Amino acid sequence: MRFGRVPAGYVPLAILIGAASQLGLFLAPLAAGRGQARRIVVGLLMLPAAAVVALALLDRALLLVTGLSAPWLPAAVLGWGVLVYALAYVQLFGERLAAWATLKRAWLAAGLTLGPVLILAALFVGNIVFHSWSRPGYATTAVAPLTGPVTELRVVAFNLAKAYAYRGRLRFSTAEQVRRRLDEAASAINAERPHLVFLSEVNVESGPCPVDQVAYLARKTGMHAYAFGENYNWGLPFYRIRSGNALLSRLPLRAVETMQLRGAWPVLWPVGNRRVLWADVQVNGRWLLAGSIRNDSYDLRNNARQVEQILDYVGGRPALLAGDFNATSKDPPIRRLRQAGQFCGAFDGPPTFHAAHPTECLDFIFAPAAWRLVEHRVPECRASDHRPVFSSFALPRP
Repeated sequence: MRFGRVPAGYVPLAILIGAASQLGLFLAPLAAGRGQARRIVVGLLMLPAAAVVALALLDRALLLVTGLSAPWLPAAVLGWGVLVYALAYVQLFGERLAAWATLKRAWLAAGLTLGPVLILAALFVGNIVFHSWSRPGYATTAVAPLTGPVTELRVVAFNLAKAYAYRGRLRFSTAEQVRRRLDEAASAINAERPHLVFLSEVNVESGPCPVDQVAYLARKTGMHAYAFGENYNWGLPFYRIRSGNALLSRLPLRAVETMQLRGAWPVLWPVGNRRVLWADVQVNGRWLLAGSIRNDSYDLRNNARQVEQILDYVGGRPALLAGDFNATSKDPPIRRLRQAGQFCGAFDGPPTFHAAHPTECLDFIFAPAAWRLVEHRVPECRASDHRPVFSSFALPRP
């Protein structure tokens, strides 16, 4: 589905704070009289909903003002939650704090209630705040780069849908299931003999499914180098999902940066966050700017704003843009790219989505206007909910 917001990122936070609320519900009557405990139980149980609402409002307000979400937001709300708990316990034990035995019991109850939650929350916040996403990951394989002259550049773009590693809620595919899908994708890619492969919705970490999909595909397709730009990172440092865009290359490659696009909720709603992986590819001795893209799939107006960001970044430079644009040729984002006059490619290509029975083209490959499109097709492949796209371009003589 391309449209319809579902704030999935709120759920883990609500569960986390809700767990503390439930512990408080059971421990409070043990630490004090039932009458006193009853007064704070309602407040404790309201905390998950209040935290979600506060996060959403503050995150959206910052987004409207700055165009970006704040990475320190979870820490701020965590501090607010701790304050609420502290006030609740003061109310509960205020009449008995003079008694040392009751004070010890209060600290025990508070520790049992807040300790595990604070540890998990600190790890969760640290994973977001201290994790740098703007610098792309980069690595090379044992395959040497292709350095000879290239007269026709062959390109594949493929939205992998994470190889269905994450199946919703708390369900994940096994590593073997993911590898089988990646092998199918690699076969479709290898059949086109591409110089470059632009990937979107690809994972380097998937919680209990330990498969680096980018590195795996780079090896299976015989590429020299690969870069990864993170769209979101959700979870704990040792148990998380890191998903984004990637670029595999037979040619010399250097990662440039990962650029945040507008309309972001990277903390609250990570799966809706969008960024662009920018890299340089050496073609016939010259470095060419390349962008691996997956634009907003829920709001076409925001998608159009993201395209403007991309065009502003490219400026007047020759550039190769490819990926899941989440818009058809009739939609404003693709019309804007066509009107820019900077690109050539199959603006009206065959449908790519849904892979089983494609009805609309959402995936594109756009090359510098000085190049000439030689061939474009959509190979059949069921490894994802999108089909891959292939284009070859005749390069101008130096």
